[in-house]
Amino acid sequence: SEGLDVNDAGQVVGRSYSPGFRAFFWQDGTMIDADPQSDLVFTFAASINNAGFFVGAVTRPGVYGGALWNVTSPSSPALVKPPWGGNCNPFKSINESGLIVGEAWTGSGCEQGQNVGTIYDGVNWTLLPGIEGKPASANTVNNFGHAAGNDHLVPGAPRPVHWLGVTPIELETLGGAQGYVLGIDDQDTMVG
Repeated sequence: SEGLDVNDAGQVVGRSYSPGFRAFFWQDGTMIDADPQSDLVFTFAASINNAGFFVGAVTRPGVYGGALWNVTSPSSPALVKPPWGGNCNPFKSINESGLIVGEAWTGSGCEQGQNVGTIYDGVNWTLLPGIEGKPASANTVNNFGHAAGNDHLVPGAPRPVHWLGVTPIELETLGGAQGYVLGIDDQDTMVG
């Protein structure tokens, strides 16, 4: 099992292998399968906030979609699909106000259309392009709504990026040819 995030109440979310990757919610020594209705092999819970909402992705026939859970019902994910009908939009992080970031394909499925970072506020979707309109993924969001992640300006070589609104700003790596931003705090300090 792999815990991917923990909130201030000590509630943990992540993925376990049993068989395939399965999303889980853990509290007080008890692990709960967060997507028991899926017989497919790849679900995960990536981030949890202090209000007890957590996000990740679930698989259904033809869909690899963003999922939103509440700790009061941790085995009942809500599948959230973008308004353009896309079927490939995993969620990666949720902040304290419930703002969610991730990525989505702008076409009808994975590998269709353009891969872009996304911000979802529970109603509206904002698309976050990469540098020069290249593919991107938003991996993390702070409590001020500032998103960070990576883009693919050069195919196969992800680069760290921070969005100011919807404008991507490429960041330096720590010396390698590629990089990601996986965490951002409320002072916009980023780590990856």
